[in-house]
Amino acid sequence: MTVPRTTRRPVRREFDTEATDVAHLLATQSDLLVALRKELAQVRTELAQLRRSLERARVEGEPASAKLALAPPVVEPPDSPHATLELAQPVAPEGLTLVESPMDSAAYARLITRIRSLARTVVPFNAVVAVVSRGDEALVDLDGRIAWHFPRLDDGRWLGHHPLDSREAIAHLERIRRQGARYLLFPSTALWWLTHYEEFTRHLESTSTPLARHDDACRIFALQPQEAR
Repeated sequence: MTVPRTTRRPVRREFDTEATDVAHLLATQSDLLVALRKELAQVRTELAQLRRSLERARVEGEPASAKLALAPPVVEPPDSPHATLELAQPVAPEGLTLVESPMDSAAYARLITRIRSLARTVVPFNAVVAVVSRGDEALVDLDGRIAWHFPRLDDGRWLGHHPLDSREAIAHLERIRRQGARYLLFPSTALWWLTHYEEFTRHLESTSTPLARHDDACRIFALQPQEAR
């Protein structure tokens, strides 16, 4: 009598997919750390400029109108390989007091993930979206959307500072609109724009259409009025 062979099913190697996901996550975190180091360098430069302005105002006997309130820096846990990395908070334009809660790298990574998810829901693939990024490359990586820093230089880099007033902010807005930007995204860390630049906000609301409002993540506007869409 012939004994039937036992059929053995191949072992599924699900750990291969998990290893790939882990490698992708590590690469993303590495890119985020590089961007944060650049952010820290920019903050230090702006702080030095602010100190010089305050010193000049004191010497000339004029009141210093710039007020700056920074949350204390957050340091990675001692067992982290990046324990020396400090996460500085955004620097406010002159005349604005900006107080934000400290955000560690994990919280910031979650914020980036929420922003990308919301962008996917309202911004079409390959559409041009300007992001109030403050030069952060992670914020202009939006899963197939063409993201620009805002405001930006002719070569595409972040301008290097916030607009001095609403008039300048509006000029930057209309410039990117002419250049082909169809959406404007404000991360939660940049929502102070909408209260500080009041005239800019009125102009934006009258010439654009709000698409998404999640103040714990971002706000997104279509850079055209509702009736034109």
